[in-house]
Amino acid sequence: MEGPLNVLGQRTSGDSIRTQNVMAAASIANIVKSSLGPVGLDKMLVDDIG
Repeated sequence: MEGPLNVLGQRTSGDSIRTQNVMAAASIANIVKSSLGPVGLDKMLVDDIG
């Protein structure tokens, strides 16, 4: 098994990264929760450029 991937030489661990992961998961859940189920709506994610 390989070690963790270092992006730009930074390695983060502990409570701060756990909090960031929870916030990211909650954001994704808010985006897709209205897309699931029989009356789900189609979603399109667009960035600043379009």
